[in-house]
Amino acid sequence: MNTFEFAAVPIIVTAVYLIVSLIKKETGGNEKVLARLPVIAAILGALLGIGGFYLVPSIIPADNVLTALLIGIGSGLASTGTNQVFKQLKKSDEPVEDKTLTQVKNEAVKAFNKTLRNATAAKKDDDKTGK
Repeated sequence: MNTFEFAAVPIIVTAVYLIVSLIKKETGGNEKVLARLPVIAAILGALLGIGGFYLVPSIIPADNVLTALLIGIGSGLASTGTNQVFKQLKKSDEPVEDKTLTQVKNEAVKAFNKTLRNATAAKKDDDKTGK
């Protein structure tokens, strides 16, 4: 096994991460684009995996193009996970509010009651309009 074969995955992850970050920046956080970023990352990873298989076969640890494709897709999706790790690390710097179990339960009950009221109001509206 070639020593450089271990470098393929981190290289693809980093490249896809940077490209996806650039896409996010250029689209201004458009929700439609953000929702499709994991798919975009997988496609980019697949293209880099296949490209690496044909252009630099010594770096991709694959015996065939299907394996290179799967390595690329996995690496592309790993870049999405990497992004989430950074997000969570940023969140961990924020102070966490301590809540008692009773406070959490009361908030859940309030949210449930609000949902129930909304559903009841919607049902009354449907009954009035004859739906």
